Amino acid sequence: MHRHVCQLPDSETLKYFIQEISLSDEGFQNLNRFVDALRIALEDSPIAAFNVKVHPFGSLSNGLATFDSDLDIVLQFNKVLNQDDRLDFETSLLILNIVKTILTMKLDVCRGMPRNVIVPSKRCPIIKIDFKQCFQKDVKKWLMKNDNFNTDGPLAFNKCDISVTSTYGIHNSRLLKFLTLYDRRFYEMALLLKYWAKKNVLICTEGFSSYAFMLMIIFFLQTREPMILPPISLLQKLAIDHPKKFKQTTVHGWKFGFADDIAFVRKTVGCQENTQKTEQLIPEFFHFYHKFDYSKMAISTRLGILITKEELFAEKKTKGLEMAFKESIVVIEDPFVLEHNPGSIFHGHYMPKWLGTLSKLTNNWNVDEKNVVPLLTDPNCWDPTPPPKSEANKERKAVLAALRKERKEKKKILSEQNAKKPSESDKNETGDL
Repeated sequence: MHRHVCQLPDSETLKYFIQEISLSDEGFQNLNRFVDALRIALEDSPIAAFNVKVHPFGSLSNGLATFDSDLDIVLQFNKVLNQDDRLDFETSLLILNIVKTILTMKLDVCRGMPRNVIVPSKRCPIIKIDFKQCFQKDVKKWLMKNDNFNTDGPLAFNKCDISVTSTYGIHNSRLLKFLTLYDRRFYEMALLLKYWAKKNVLICTEGFSSYAFMLMIIFFLQTREPMILPPISLLQKLAIDHPKKFKQTTVHGWKFGFADDIAFVRKTVGCQENTQKTEQLIPEFFHFYHKFDYSKMAISTRLGILITKEELFAEKKTKGLEMAFKESIVVIEDPFVLEHNPGSIFHGHYMPKWLGTLSKLTNNWNVDEKNVVPLLTDPNCWDPTPPPKSEANKERKAVLAALRKERKEKKKILSEQNAKKPSESDKNETGDL
């Protein structure tokens, strides 16, 4: 890809990249074919009585799918659970084992897979399927038995994660889908930056999650002058103010409703149009997060403005939520589930790699609108080596020590201020005199 990019005029490089990286119509159909196959398999199984709904989310439904996208699915049991009900860990594992058996019997998907096909994560246990190992031949045979499916062409996708714990991902994907349609620049930035971040092993199990990285892009676009994307709180307020126009959805007590009418939102926002091109914005993105003070500042797409951790924690303290964010190096507030910090998985030993990668782009290679696509697609500029874990404790301890020192200084200042204030007895004695 990089060789072709370098042969194109500057004005054509991003267009070519998007065309090459995007999920093809055939690939999109293939992903949906598996969703339909799973839906039919569950409808023809002992758990069909629970009215199981199959909801794809993530890249398949948020408009940001690429040729190598994984498939994310959540199963919702409508006959036994209300929207506000939450499956406990043991029940989730039990259901996943039943679903795994159905997949093996009906689709022959998990046969021959390693024993750890079920990942027992405490936060969200999942069935993890690697289609390269088990899917291509067996499911294609199964699909051919069903006249509703067209089996021409390869089944070109890699992995699938199936969960039963929460439907949060469905609504997060709905927000991302809205924003990709709201402004094309978010779509283009998301595809190019996600590709670059994965090649540099920045989006990974100990770095940023894909969702956290998308929130960082959204926040950056919200803080431009003039702003490019609106604050999520504004979208939520519009939905509350116009209940007949916008559906209100509550899951586990969290409100996921927001205004998703593009023309209506643009008319309401009514701010000056930002005319910057994507190629101009991406270098600004690198400069923005290279200079960002992660020890003091928080990333909040809900508010869409620069805010300190102290200010955000003070707001959350009134709701008893501040402990979910303390002692986290990178604080990224989920715009809906206000107790969730998608940045909490970011390990301390990844901070030097993150900042070092940004420094190379901004200082060494002088990234600008003309060279941004060639630079980000050049394998010679990638660093696919994870940082050594030996640096993790040093970095984390240094950050936590700085936070503790800052808290101690604030407490000291407050105690000194309180000591200077006259007590009630002093006031009374002064009054008597």
